Amino acid sequence: MDQGERSAQLKGLLQDVRALVDKYEGLTHSWRFATSALWAMQNYYTANALEPPPSTVPEATYVQDTKQNLDALIAGRPFSKDWERGFWFNAAIMRLDALWERFFKLFIPSGVDCDGPCLYHLVQARRAVHEIDKYENSSFGRVRKIVNQLKHEPGGAHPSIRENHELPVKMFEDLLAVIRDPALAASLESGGKGPVVVGRAKRGR
Repeated sequence: MDQGERSAQLKGLLQDVRALVDKYEGLTHSWRFATSALWAMQNYYTANALEPPPSTVPEATYVQDTKQNLDALIAGRPFSKDWERGFWFNAAIMRLDALWERFFKLFIPSGVDCDGPCLYHLVQARRAVHEIDKYENSSFGRVRKIVNQLKHEPGGAHPSIRENHELPVKMFEDLLAVIRDPALAASLESGGKGPVVVGRAKRGR
């Protein structure tokens, strides 16, 4: 897919979110967050078009690259396109992970507290669609694997999953499919047809 086709694809996803804001205004803060994920994706794909990642990168090369980026930021100079591309990918993938968890929790009973695979299975069990990927093969599971490594591993994500080019768009499209599932419409309307939903002042059930 060339950059023009990618731009058109992302514009279509932004238009999808715009329509959802009109339909479910109560979930405005989630739509705003979805917009930020798409904005990060736009920046990632633009950076990728300018300088795609090399097929193999010796990990030791990141040492000098990191020093040069820090020196550039300190001096107010442009930093490397490789670092910028990676930044936007991680920004997009972290937002996508948080976004699907927001919506999955909208589709399960209040007070249920479980991990990513459990959330995935609870929501998929309620959907009208019956042929669904296993968690580990789903875009949700693949994104969560990257995010967990970004959060918990000192070395970040493993090189084999560090920058999966097609995953951000696939993840967003799959999330839209969940949001539009007719079997989940009642839950979506209960959260989206009333006042604007805001976060809790204190975490708890």
